[in-house]
Amino acid sequence: METFYEWFLVLYEDTGINLPFMYDDYDRGRILNGLWATIKLSAICVLFSVIIGMVGAWLQGSPWKVTRRVVNVYIQLFRNTPPLVQLYFFYFAVGILIPRVENDWGGTSPLIDSFGWAVISLSFFAGAFNVEIFRSGIEAVPKSTIEAAKASRVFAVTDL
Repeated sequence: METFYEWFLVLYEDTGINLPFMYDDYDRGRILNGLWATIKLSAICVLFSVIIGMVGAWLQGSPWKVTRRVVNVYIQLFRNTPPLVQLYFFYFAVGILIPRVENDWGGTSPLIDSFGWAVISLSFFAGAFNVEIFRSGIEAVPKSTIEAAKASRVFAVTDL
């Protein structure tokens, strides 16, 4: 691997193409740490957004009009604002309202760090899309299929 790293250093010296994360250990470590943070953030946000989507789709089928309207407001609010605006809103506007806790050095730290706010805001953003995806999937099932499933369940219970 050293010859690989040295080639990028020679490339920089000869042509001026500077890719320091390819030949510098410090920069390479930062790139890999950022990649790992991105993978963690993506996995956590996908998990939470699927949970939000399932709960939201279930609530959209509620017989109560108020519940359906609250879910629709959530969908419209989070689908129609850019994710960067949502990140700023949660980090700067909501984050200031959250209490601070004392840290090991005698100072105070926010209760939710920047990674936590990223998880919250991106999960809400993707969750709004998942609500609509799951709702449309549920509504796409024909009524006859639902009736057939209910009938087969009744027969299965009576066969016992």
